Amino acid sequence: ASWSATLFTRAAEIVKYTYADWPQSEKNKVTKLFSEQYYPDISRMFSGSYACYNKNWHASAIEAMLNITVFNKNTDLFNGTIKKWQSLVPSYIYLSSDGSRPKNASWCSYNDSQINAHWNNPNSYVDGLTQESCRDFEHTAYGLAAIINTAETAKLQGIDLYQDNSSNSQMRIVKAMEL
Repeated sequence: ASWSATLFTRAAEIVKYTYADWPQSEKNKVTKLFSEQYYPDISRMFSGSYACYNKNWHASAIEAMLNITVFNKNTDLFNGTIKKWQSLVPSYIYLSSDGSRPKNASWCSYNDSQINAHWNNPNSYVDGLTQESCRDFEHTAYGLAAIINTAETAKLQGIDLYQDNSSNSQMRIVKAMEL
């Protein structure tokens, strides 16, 4: 649901503002679909048995959720999704300033041995290592792409997440790309 919603929400946003013949009643149906079907379904990623899955899933979910909130003009959900992104980035991309191990996301708390297993047992944590670097770089790329796509969407809305001090996101993204 997240991977498809990241794409067609952007398409719907473009059509919403460029195709004058799209009836408001149809726009309302899409708004309802996004808010009553997709957003709640995707939000399940942050609770229960899904809360500690691989972070590229969460990154894609956040990207889709942000796109939905933009289309639906829902400021409260938009702000909540930004907070999820701010928690995701430090839990997905390690910096040595984090300490001896990666940070937990606000929705998933691991002890040291659990986090090592979740990060696929790296020999050491180095700047820019992601939660999936030791798994494979394909999944790492999915996560990084969703993190960057979300930051770009937020920037179009007037919020520069790259300069977010709470997540130190610019440094994390640069180090992950360098790695």
